[in-house]
Amino acid sequence: MSQKRLRFWLMVAAVFIAPLMFFSTQFTPWTEGTASRTASLVQDVSYPFAWAWHELSTGIENAWERYFDLSGKSKQNFELKRDVTELRTRLLDYDERLNEVNRLRQLLGFTQSIPDKFVAAEVFTGQRSLPFKTIRIAKGSMDGIKVGMPVVSSNGIVGKVIRAGFKFSDVQLIVDYDSNVDVLVQRNRIRGVLGGYANESCRLTLQRSAEVRIGDTLVTSGIVGSFPKGLPVGKVIRISFETDNVSQVITVEPWVDHRRLEEVIVLLRDDPELSRIAEAGGADWIETSTNPAAGG
Repeated sequence: MSQKRLRFWLMVAAVFIAPLMFFSTQFTPWTEGTASRTASLVQDVSYPFAWAWHELSTGIENAWERYFDLSGKSKQNFELKRDVTELRTRLLDYDERLNEVNRLRQLLGFTQSIPDKFVAAEVFTGQRSLPFKTIRIAKGSMDGIKVGMPVVSSNGIVGKVIRAGFKFSDVQLIVDYDSNVDVLVQRNRIRGVLGGYANESCRLTLQRSAEVRIGDTLVTSGIVGSFPKGLPVGKVIRISFETDNVSQVITVEPWVDHRRLEEVIVLLRDDPELSRIAEAGGADWIETSTNPAAGG
């Protein structure tokens, strides 16, 4: 064994043995005689080692206790974070259910003023391909829905059914270019036909002499089509005059934003004009004319 390694092990032995000698000796420094002086000398020499041993053992013990304490707090912190996440999720679900209840209450309040039978339906998809503006609802012919029936929401009219499957229906929105709704200016009862236009709006063409103002409200006339009389349609946001000095073009913003629709109401009332055409064309005329697979 080399001298360096021997000195190392002697120092280690001194570090561990000296404290034991310090604590186990029976001599006390205040007794008289040679033994007391020897004990004092041993205690003086071993004191630094005893102090180092005490600090080391105390530090290890405190560090161990802190480790277990921090481990417990870490676990508690994790559980608290999990509880907070769960509560936030429940709160979001509660807010969503509350919004749904409020929407359904508005629909219920709206339907109380309508004498017709109706079916409430959920909107689950919209037609994104231009220029068609349609939505698909989760109710169909098995629920009594037919082509031509009006679709409304608590804010006003949405459109009409143009295709009825067994458990779904496609609804043409009033902002579609091919849509036509017979309307009245609520303030002075001027009548016109409202059609779809660009930028999610509608357009109404009237004679130049017709008195129309910005902010006027349009309602359904109930004269042509399946919509009942007096349902809100939209408001006038722009008026422009044609170069022929004969007509004016009224731009109308619908009351219903179809991009935010989640539930609608289908009024179970047939379109009189469509029914007369169907009588002349045969029983399967509507199906063949509205279903491309059937050749319509």
